[in-house]
Amino acid sequence: AGYTNEAAYLDYLSKPDIIVGAVIAKVKKNRVKKTPTSLTKPTIHMVDILDASGSMAHDKYNKSREGIVASIIDLKKDDSVTQTYSLIEFVEARNIKTHYLLKPIGDVSVSIPFYGAHGGDTPLYKTVYDSIYKLKDLVGRDKVLIKVYTDGGDNPRNYQYQALLKELIKKVNAENFTVTFVATNQDMKGIISDLDLDGTNTLEVTNDGAGFERGFNASLTATRVFKSKVSRGEDVTSGFYKEVGTL
Repeated sequence: AGYTNEAAYLDYLSKPDIIVGAVIAKVKKNRVKKTPTSLTKPTIHMVDILDASGSMAHDKYNKSREGIVASIIDLKKDDSVTQTYSLIEFVEARNIKTHYLLKPIGDVSVSIPFYGAHGGDTPLYKTVYDSIYKLKDLVGRDKVLIKVYTDGGDNPRNYQYQALLKELIKKVNAENFTVTFVATNQDMKGIISDLDLDGTNTLEVTNDGAGFERGFNASLTATRVFKSKVSRGEDVTSGFYKEVGTL
C-alpha cells in the first residue's frame, strides 16, 4: 500500500538500507531500557564473630573452625551478589582478633590462623558492640549479616556493654543490619532477654561439638536464603532462622 505502481514498489525494495534502518528503529523503540539499578548486583557484607574462650575448647571450637571454612568456600561459589567477609574472634577483652575486615570474598583465604580456644573471660557484648560500631560507618546502605557463635553469655564484669549493645542493635536493625546469634540452649534465653532480640534471628544448639556442627550447617543454608531475599528486594530484618529451635 502507498505505492502508485509496481515499479515504485520494486524501487523501494532495491534500497535495503531503508528497510534495515526502519527495523532497527522499531526494535530500539520497543526495547526495554535497563536501568543502572537492574545492572548492579547488591552488596552484602558477611560477618562471623566467634567465641574462642576456654569453654569452647576441643570439639566445639574444632567444629566451629570447620564451619567457618565451609561457609567461606560456599560464599566464594556465589557471584549473584557482591560479597565482603569479616571474621572476628574473641578470648577476652584485650584479645579480640580481627582476621578479616570487609575483605572481598574472592581475596579471602581459608588458611586462617585461628586463635585456638583457651582461657579467659567471654567479652561477648563488648566484641559485638565494637564490631557493629566499627562496621556501621564503613558499609553505607549495603546489607550486613552478622552471625555470632558462642557457648556462653557475657561475664558480669563486661555487662556495661549490655545496654549499649541492645540500643545499637535496635538502631542498625532498623537500617541495614541483620544481627543473629547461635548459642547453647542454657544461655540463649538470657542473650535474647538482655538484647531484646527477635527470636527468629537466634538458634539454640546443644553444648557440644555436634550441636555447633548442626548450627553452622543451619547457618549456611539460612545465609543462602538471606542472599536470595536481598537480591529480590525482600525484607531480611527478621526470620533468619525462621523460628527459635534447638539443634
